[in-house]
Amino acid sequence: MRTTPAPTASTRRPHRVRRSLTAGTAAVALVVGLAACGGGSDDSAEVVEPAPTTAAAPQETPTTAADEPVEPDEPPTTVEEDDPSEEMDAPVEPDDIDPAELDDAQDRVERINLTSEDLPAEWVSEPADDEIGSVLQTCTTSGVDENVVARDRSDRFSLPTGDGGGLGLDTSSGYLVDEATAEDLVAELGSEAFAACATEELLSADGVTIEGALSPVDGLSGYGDEVVALQGGFDLSDETGATAHLDASVIAIRTDQVLTIVSATALDTEGDEALLAQVLDLVAERQEL
Repeated sequence: MRTTPAPTASTRRPHRVRRSLTAGTAAVALVVGLAACGGGSDDSAEVVEPAPTTAAAPQETPTTAADEPVEPDEPPTTVEEDDPSEEMDAPVEPDDIDPAELDDAQDRVERINLTSEDLPAEWVSEPADDEIGSVLQTCTTSGVDENVVARDRSDRFSLPTGDGGGLGLDTSSGYLVDEATAEDLVAELGSEAFAACATEELLSADGVTIEGALSPVDGLSGYGDEVVALQGGFDLSDETGATAHLDASVIAIRTDQVLTIVSATALDTEGDEALLAQVLDLVAERQEL
């Protein structure tokens, strides 16, 4: 049976500060998006060339009477060096992937993400803010910028509740260089270390004071090859002293080397657990296509 984390009830705050507090909501929702990362491989790393295979120079040793003369036709001994490529498989690099495969990967991630047609008519959308940076590169060791070869982000969808609060949803999807790299990234996303690092980045959002923390959620299953989730409650305030409460869920679903992150928020209202479950079902199904 599938279980989903759901945002919980929250407190109320004046409608007049909706804009500034909404900025804090966006920071929570987009802080771990895949599509905000830069792409491409890192050409700045130093390449260590293997030593050339050459004839070994003769060693100079003291001459004694017991030394036997070296025959002039005796060839020097050539030292054979091990080929490092025979010991381990070379990692897959983005530049090694066929351009046709890259095109297919981009088409695949674009088909996964949410669209307006996937949600009830009363939901509204606006373009995601590409200037909000992702902490995936900062808070993981899996080399997101180097290893995500295709990516796409949905619009930011919201359902206002009429008093300044509301629900929020968005998705971002990435195609990694191989399945092993995707597995490593998912393992990090579900860790306490990543939750703590992401929380630290989140609390530095400008214009709004945010208190709270993300934590890993246990018991989520039944989506893709694997799924991990973070959840947290946050108290927001601005310079006027107005306050709000935000509940956030961040769910990462992986199928082979495709990873989708679903962000769900509830600002001063109850979360829609049933709708979130439908979105997770939809994402998992589209990852299989």
